[in-house]
Amino acid sequence: MVKFTIEGTQYKITERFTVQQWKDIICWDFEETKHWPKIIATATGAPLEYLNNVAHESLELGIVFIVSIINARKETKIRDFNTITFGEWIDLDIYLNWGADKHIEGILEILSPKTTMADEALWVIEKYSEWRLWIYKQYTKLFGLDEPQGDGEGLQQDIAKSWYNVIISLANEDLLNIDAVTEQPLKKALNFMSWKKEKQLEEQQRILKERRKNDVLRNRK
Repeated sequence: MVKFTIEGTQYKITERFTVQQWKDIICWDFEETKHWPKIIATATGAPLEYLNNVAHESLELGIVFIVSIINARKETKIRDFNTITFGEWIDLDIYLNWGADKHIEGILEILSPKTTMADEALWVIEKYSEWRLWIYKQYTKLFGLDEPQGDGEGLQQDIAKSWYNVIISLANEDLLNIDAVTEQPLKKALNFMSWKKEKQLEEQQRILKERRKNDVLRNRK
C-alpha cells in the first residue's frame, strides 16, 4: 500500500481495487500524461487541484503502482462453464463484443455474482474468454471460422441482432418458444445448430449439383 500526505491529510493507493474503482480508473487514457492527476485522484481521493501541480516523476511513480494493481489477477470461485445456458452464452457473447469494461457487471452476474474485487473479476473474465475461444474452435464450421473473413466493420453493432435472429429461427418465429430456446444447455443448442447448418449445406450442394447436371444436358442439345 502506498501512502502520501497532503496538507495533513493522508491518502493511499490500496493494494486492490473494487470493480467500480477499476471502472472509474480505466476510463482515463494512461498514455496521456495530462490524465495522470485525474487517474491518481480517482484512485486515492486526493484533491485534483493539488495533483495538477505535482512533479512529473512523482505522478509517474503513482501511475506505476496503479498499473501494477490493475494488472494483478486473483483466483476466485467461478461457475462451471458447462452449466451455461444458450441464452447466457448469447448475453456473454454480446457483452464481450461490446466491451467487458462497459458490461463487467452483467458478465459477473452470470459467471460470478459475489465477486466485487477487480483482480478477481478480471481473472473470471479471462478464464471465461479462454473457454469461449475453445468453444468457438469446437464449432468452427457453425460459426464460419473456416470461411474468408471480412474487415469486421459493423460486427459490434450487429451481433445482438444476429443472435436474436438465431433465437427467433430456433423458436420457429413463435414468441412463446423463445424462453424454451434460451434455457437450453449451450452444447445441446450448438450441436443442434451444427446439425441444422450441415443439412442446409448438404441441400445447397444437392441443388448446385442438380443445376450443373441440367446445364450439361442443355449444352448437349
